[in-house]
Amino acid sequence: MKTVVAFSAGTDSVAALIDSINKYGKENVIAYMIVVISKDDAPRTFRMHEAQQFSAENICEILGVELVVDKQILVTKGHTVHPDMYQWAHSLIMYCIANKDVSAALYGQSSDDTYHEHAYLWREIFEKCMKAQKRNVSIEVPPLLHLSKKQAYDTIPESIKKYIWTCARPIGFTKEKDKITEYIPCNKCSKCLEFKSKVY
Repeated sequence: MKTVVAFSAGTDSVAALIDSINKYGKENVIAYMIVVISKDDAPRTFRMHEAQQFSAENICEILGVELVVDKQILVTKGHTVHPDMYQWAHSLIMYCIANKDVSAALYGQSSDDTYHEHAYLWREIFEKCMKAQKRNVSIEVPPLLHLSKKQAYDTIPESIKKYIWTCARPIGFTKEKDKITEYIPCNKCSKCLEFKSKVY
């Protein structure tokens, strides 16, 4: 049976993926990435997810673990929240229902993260959906919840750290022989600033 890790290529999800591989073996772990392109902000979200997927592919190749990328289009009508926060969660629910070899799901979270109310709601919805579908799939407590983001980062091998991606507004990329070698973070968005303040 497989454990599915909600994967974004960020610090917490990378640390959670490595922890799961160490516990269950790489052949029993799936990294699940949801790519949500907002039609209202397509250029930015496309570039952001392009960078995320680039990092995820490199990380999973190094770790030898299966990566599933689920691409979706999100149509928004003037929301002041980010509905993609809910879309990845519900997509993970559907993936766990549809795949009979999945027995557990989890996501990364560190002790200094803000734990929003929607996370509690989503865990409850996950459990009710699995029960309604007669699926014996558990939603696990984030495995490294006792660690700060810096401590979680320190559990990650050096060969993988360079691929961790958090930026919401990448400004470009570098190429060698027509092949992208890295994406360039903006170092200004809230995600970049959070990474700097909590990890460095």
